[in-house]
Parts: sequence; C-alpha cells; structure tokens
Amino acid sequence: MILTLAISVLPSLAQIGHNLGDAAEWTIGIQAVYGTRDNRPGVGIHFKTQYLDSWRSTVSGNYYFKKDGVSCYDVNLEGNYIFDLSDKVRLYPLVGGRLAFW
Repeated sequence: MILTLAISVLPSLAQIGHNLGDAAEWTIGIQAVYGTRDNRPGVGIHFKTQYLDSWRSTVSGNYYFKKDGVSCYDVNLEGNYIFDLSDKVRLYPLVGGRLAFW
C-alpha cells in the first residue's frame, strides 16, 4: 500500500449546512486540494455530519488535474470522536480510509 498526502489548501471554498436539532447537523462544500505524491492540484467536494455532539463523519471525493496525460481521483471516508478539553479546545482522533484511482 502506498500512502499519499492530500493537503486541503483551504478548509472549504464554499459550504452550506443544515441543523437537524439535537440529533445531527450536516454541511456540504467544495474544496481545493493538492496531491503531494505527484505534485498536482485538484478540486473536491465533501459531506460532513455530526451526531450527538461527540461523533463526526466525513465523506469526500477529489479530482486531481491531468499531469503527463494522467488524471487521478479519490474517495475518502473518515470518522472522529470529539473530546471537549475546554470551551475553545477540542481533541479528535481521526480514523478513515482512502481509495485512489489513476
């Protein structure tokens, strides 16, 4: 397995959301990304949900622009459990996976 790093240039370029009361809330947005393995920029879309103030999940997909005649896209799934350390500080371990296609 080859690990690659995709850096989110901005948290999101545009984002909308909806609060579903105490149960959950969600946001959807677009993002700029940069793939460090092949040095190529790209764009992506993400869908984030938060449940019960402690659980959060994200599904995202990114498209990396053509370089040397080859384009790439990936699909990501991640989950977090949020620990509130104070009113301004949160700690959340990240668990997830990525599928990349060339």
